[in-house]
Amino acid sequence: VTSAVFFAGSLRYGILAISAIIFIKTLGFETPRFLTAVVTSISLAIGLSFQAVLSNFAAGVMLLIFRPYSVGDKVKVSQRVGFVYDISLLTTRVDTEDNIRIQVPNSQVFGGVVENFTLNPLRRVEVWIVTAPTADIVQTRTVLERAIKPFAYLAIAGSTGPGALQSSESRIDRKEREKKDRKEKERKEKEKKDRKE
Repeated sequence: VTSAVFFAGSLRYGILAISAIIFIKTLGFETPRFLTAVVTSISLAIGLSFQAVLSNFAAGVMLLIFRPYSVGDKVKVSQRVGFVYDISLLTTRVDTEDNIRIQVPNSQVFGGVVENFTLNPLRRVEVWIVTAPTADIVQTRTVLERAIKPFAYLAIAGSTGPGALQSSESRIDRKEREKKDRKEKERKEKEKKDRKE
């Protein structure tokens, strides 16, 4: 509201000054040069102040055309996460998760990265499950697959979806594998040496 009053007042006085100059010239009086310079400076200042407004306006039009989000969507704009309260031609208002309403200029929104958490009905979520180093990996995998099997319908086409378990080697398994690889390498080197002899 404050910015609107400021711009409205600046525009009003600018129009009055220009009208006064035109009126003086119409009466046949010579316009003082300093008055012309002052009015020119005021017009330039008003034009520069409206540059940001016009930039936000153009971005607002583009947002309304492409609609990367709608009112009520959970989004991340300008490094802030929240729910879109409303979208105007100049700004987008967002209610953050701690219930603070922020106002983001549309030029920042359109010129930056917008993350929309609501647009797609399903999202991938990774859950890390830590087991004991001595746990049986096969048995653990079987139990986990049985637990997530009822949710197989949530699988997204083209993705691994529920049921795709990727297990990391425990330290014991890794040491055992390295030990076996080392023995296998030594055996091959010994066979190669024996053949040469």
